Amino acid sequence: MRGVARVLLLIVPMLWAASAWGIDPYVTEAPPALAFSELPKNLSDALDPQGVRLSSTANNTRTALCDVWWANQIASQKAPSDAPDVLYGTLKPGTFLGVISLLGYREDFQHHMLKPGLYTMRYAQLQQDGDDHAISPYRDFVVLSPGWADKDPAAVVALDELNKRGKLASHRDEPAVLSLVPVNPAYKTFPWPVADDRGFCTLQIHVRQESGGKTQDMPLAIILVRPMWENEGS
Repeated sequence: MRGVARVLLLIVPMLWAASAWGIDPYVTEAPPALAFSELPKNLSDALDPQGVRLSSTANNTRTALCDVWWANQIASQKAPSDAPDVLYGTLKPGTFLGVISLLGYREDFQHHMLKPGLYTMRYAQLQQDGDDHAISPYRDFVVLSPGWADKDPAAVVALDELNKRGKLASHRDEPAVLSLVPVNPAYKTFPWPVADDRGFCTLQIHVRQESGGKTQDMPLAIILVRPMWENEGS
């Protein structure tokens, strides 16, 4: 009986781990080194090479969705916004946050279908149209620009120019954007994908923010997957 008990103690955790892969719809891992080496040099020089790959899991099949690399260091603004609908007020609008490589066709927060490819991410505080079908209670977003359109990661880009670049990514009258949301304190591991029963997946990570000559980790949460809009076509 003791031998049986020992075997069960070994098997049960393995069964739990195997079933967890089927239950958790998303996982994170490090992107292949080759993926980082293929980035344009002007971007890779500004990035932490320790990126994150987000993959979906279904029927014991793992599908890579995107690779994300964050800036080596993100400056903070001296007079941070304290507006109640702004979460990341220490970030200066127009600041380069990193890049995302879409490994297949994906929707942004406004349900624009984006082509596979490389996009830069810059922080913006946007006013939202109440008639839109994709609304966030917060004004914190990253605007996506095609990688070829963002030449200088060190520059702080004005909102008008950022909107123009974002429209190059969306091919619509609105820029391509991803929503920033509050970090869920129940999850202590970073990076970590947080999925909910509505179909959203939020990636929680630490970015390196510079303030007062010191660099510290700042928790940040970004929605990378959202459910398809029910009114759009097949």
